[in-house]
Amino acid sequence: MNKTRIQWIDFARVLAILTVVFCHCLDNIYHIIDPNVVTTLSISSKIFVFDGYAIGRLGVPFFLMITGYLLLDRVYDSEKITGFWSRNCKHLLICTIIWCVIYEAFLIFVLHQDFNLVSVISEILLLKPLNISHFWYMPMIIGMYILIPFASTALRNLDNEIIFKAVTFFLIICSIIPFILLILNIYGIDGLSEQISLGYSGGIYGIYIVIGYLIKKDYFKSINNYKLILTIIISAIITVIFQIFSFNHDYAYYLWYEFPFLLIISVCLFELISRLKTIKFYNIISFLSKFSFAVFLIHIIFVKTISQAIINININSSIKVMILMMVVLLLSYLSAHIIYKIPKIGKYILYIK
Repeated sequence: MNKTRIQWIDFARVLAILTVVFCHCLDNIYHIIDPNVVTTLSISSKIFVFDGYAIGRLGVPFFLMITGYLLLDRVYDSEKITGFWSRNCKHLLICTIIWCVIYEAFLIFVLHQDFNLVSVISEILLLKPLNISHFWYMPMIIGMYILIPFASTALRNLDNEIIFKAVTFFLIICSIIPFILLILNIYGIDGLSEQISLGYSGGIYGIYIVIGYLIKKDYFKSINNYKLILTIIISAIITVIFQIFSFNHDYAYYLWYEFPFLLIISVCLFELISRLKTIKFYNIISFLSKFSFAVFLIHIIFVKTISQAIINININSSIKVMILMMVVLLLSYLSAHIIYKIPKIGKYILYIK
């Protein structure tokens, strides 16, 4: 066992990729982005779907908080920044471009998307969003990585209380106020938007990263486990009820990471996981964690190619989601392991360090 690894971080990383895959399987079975679909669902199905989205949206916050936990507590000078950019940012950028090419080929030759040379080149050069649901994460995390050494240097000169006050202010701007505006939109009051610029904060994604740093600094350790668990339960109930509420008012709200109660669930659960002393079956967890980002890159190909066959099975849709998830995970991990074995380039393609 690699003694430099943090067991609970590996466990959190595995949970993150499981929830991401679950969310995309849920998407492709229920097609919930179409508001007309929601009206056909029973109340139990609505609870499963919206509860599923609350669970499925935990993955990205976990990945971001892991990034903050591991990378923001380092000392960076000019030489170390150059090394960090070379090892991490350059590698990640090349990996992103490689997968842009792979996905372009997948979209054109497998999903039969119309070929447009200008559009393809623009997407590969990251000048236009790629038509793959999860790929927005890649240019976002590249931008985060470039600024991490500067954020780390700034944070080292501040006490945790000041950092928390800044995080609170930014949360009001990019989470609380948008939530209030969302409620107003549901009731027909639109045309309003927050005008304060968040500058170099990275928005809600940057906030998750900084919260990961605060967890590393034990900022939330004074909150006992029972309060954290109760907060998670209450926030989860509110999250599910609000999604049902919005669709019942003919407003198709697609749960996203700035939703304040989703943020509360993510942070409280991550804090709870950070308190785990040992992880059972760690050899298995370590393997699953090692290939978690590779599965993130690969899994959507299998989701898109297999989901229709699963949909055609005459069983309950919630069971279809779980079957699709298990098949996708199996094929994705198997593919990741095979690609990893390719001499010299396997690790590079999958961004495994």
